[in-house]
Amino acid sequence: MKSIDPTRLNLGPLTRCSAGYYYELLIQNCTTDTIVIIDHENNKIPIPPASLTPMAAEAVMVLWRKTLDSTATTNNNPKAISGYQVRIPKHLLMGEGCIFLKAVNVVICSEAGSINACHPSASMNYETAAYEIKKHLTEMADEIPTISLMANDPKSRFNKLYTVVGDMPVDIPVTNIFGEANLKMIFSYQGKSSEYNIDLEEFLNSTENVLELDNCPIGFVTTNKAIAERSSGEYKKISQAEANRLLKQQKERLDHEKEAADEQHKAEMRIKDQELDAIKTRLRMAESEYERLKSEYDSFTGNVNARVKINENEFKAAKAASSASEEKWKTIGVYGALALGGITLLIKAIQLGSKAAAFV
Repeated sequence: MKSIDPTRLNLGPLTRCSAGYYYELLIQNCTTDTIVIIDHENNKIPIPPASLTPMAAEAVMVLWRKTLDSTATTNNNPKAISGYQVRIPKHLLMGEGCIFLKAVNVVICSEAGSINACHPSASMNYETAAYEIKKHLTEMADEIPTISLMANDPKSRFNKLYTVVGDMPVDIPVTNIFGEANLKMIFSYQGKSSEYNIDLEEFLNSTENVLELDNCPIGFVTTNKAIAERSSGEYKKISQAEANRLLKQQKERLDHEKEAADEQHKAEMRIKDQELDAIKTRLRMAESEYERLKSEYDSFTGNVNARVKINENEFKAAKAASSASEEKWKTIGVYGALALGGITLLIKAIQLGSKAAAFV
C-alpha cells in the first residue's frame, strides 16, 4: 500500500473558539467518481464528487490542521492557523486502489478498491497480535519486581515454609534432597538480579517458629502458616514481656471503653425513666380530667332528663285544661244557638200578631 507525505501550507482562518485542542480535517473529492474513506475503526464512508464538471485535473484534496492555542486574536478576529495538504491525482488512486494517509490515519480508496480493503489497525493477524502482547508483557515484567523462593531440608523436617510478600501470604515448597538446609532467594527488578542464601539448619533444629531476615526482600519465614496469614506487610517479633505489656494495655483500654459504655447506658436509662415518669404524670392528669368531664356530663344529662319530665307533666296539664275549656265553650255555643233561635221565633210571632190585629 503506497503512502504519501503531506505538504505544509498556510490555510485560511479557523472558526473562532477558546483555547484548547482543535482539529480540522477536510477530504474533498474533486473527481467524477465516488471515493471511499476507511477510518481507524474500519468504517467505510463514501464521498460523492464535489463537482460533476471539474475545471482542473481530477484529484482528491485532503486538508487538515490542529492547534492548542486560541483560534481568535486579541481583537476577537479569526486567526490564521497553518495546516497541511495532500493532493492525490485520480490516476494514482485508480492505479493503487487504496492509499493510506498515516498523518490523518485514514485509507482513501476507489469504490472498487474498497471492497476488499481495510484499515491497517483492523488488519492485524493472530501472530502479530500475539507478538505485540508478548512484547507488552515483557516490558511490564521488567518494571515489576519478582522474587523466586527455594528451600531445602535434607532431614525432611518440614514440607513447606511460609512468608509474606507485600501483604500476600506465600507458601514456599521445601525439597528434601541431599545437601544443606538453606533458603535461596533470587530478586529481579529492571533487568537486574540479586541472590540471597540463608542457612536454615539452626532454625529448623530450634523450637522457634519464626526466623527474622535482615537486608532481604522478605522480612521473615515461618513454619506456622497462621502467622503468615495474620501478617501483612512487615513481621516484627516481640518478646513475651512486650506481648504481656501490649495485652495489659489492650485490656485496660477495653475495660475503660466498657465502663464508659456502661455509664452512657445508665445515663440513657435515667433519661428514659424520666420521660416515662412524665408520660405517667400526663396520663394521670388526663384520667382526672376525664373523670371531671364525665361527672359534669352525668350531672348535665340528669338535669336535662328532669326538665324534660317536668315539661311533659306541664304539657299534659295544659293539654287537659285546654280540652276542658274547649268542651265548655262548645256547650255554651250549643245553648246559645238554641236561645238565639227561640228569640228569633218569638219576634216573628209578635210580628205576625201585629199584622193580624191590623187587619181586624
